[in-house]
Amino acid sequence: MTSPVLVMVALLKASVPVTAIVADRIEPEQAKKGAPLPRIVVRQVSGRTVYGLARSTDLRDTRVSVLAAASTFTAADRLAEVVRKALKDIAGAEIGQARVTVRQDGDDAGSAEPDNSAFTRITVYRVIISE
Repeated sequence: MTSPVLVMVALLKASVPVTAIVADRIEPEQAKKGAPLPRIVVRQVSGRTVYGLARSTDLRDTRVSVLAAASTFTAADRLAEVVRKALKDIAGAEIGQARVTVRQDGDDAGSAEPDNSAFTRITVYRVIISE
């Protein structure tokens, strides 16, 4: 089975506007210790198999959060917007043997480190993969 987190990392790494800001600092689940800003971390929030009337289908529906972190609120907000544009309207994209659909799932949220050393914008996406 294709990992939705790794699919999202691959989609973001394939986006020139995203990599122009973060280079290769797009990580699954958590950033490397001491990783410089700006950076992106992709995490799985939840997942489920999609069921039809009689049995399970070959679809997997997963919620994935994308954390856009930067040294200022404005930079984090701009990075989150670039990510949203990169992931907008992905329907049936072929990645390896899988077909992937990505949709934003609700509004985004944000946080800041207590010492204001980093700001984060978090956007959740629904990723549907059929293999």
